[in-house]
Amino acid sequence: MRNILIVGSGPVILGVAQTIRDLKSFGELFFLPGSHDTKKIGTNIKIKHFGRRDKDDCKEIGEDCIKLKIGIVLFGPENESDHSLKDYFKDKPEFQNIKVIDPIIPSLTPVDPTWYTAKYMDAILSL
Repeated sequence: MRNILIVGSGPVILGVAQTIRDLKSFGELFFLPGSHDTKKIGTNIKIKHFGRRDKDDCKEIGEDCIKLKIGIVLFGPENESDHSLKDYFKDKPEFQNIKVIDPIIPSLTPVDPTWYTAKYMDAILSL
């Protein structure tokens, strides 16, 4: 079973994470940066200066992914404009086996959180 790292901490991510957990088809759930609520269903990962997303942050996150045997990295919708971590993963051969799910952004807002959950689950289950 593949462990999953979810980058984000908002209510959309919480709904997706609860659905993943309920499926029992995956390994452990990890969150970056996570929240009080995500800590109840998985493990929050803390790094020094998360948010800056410089090379050191990307390197530390990458090392954590290897150490934690992460198979899927899912980016929440709040990470729409952040490409540094995705680019870092894409450019390194040691991350070739990690599947990355980009942020899912609706064309119209607002969108019900269940819409996000359905879209993310479609993406995860198609891997």
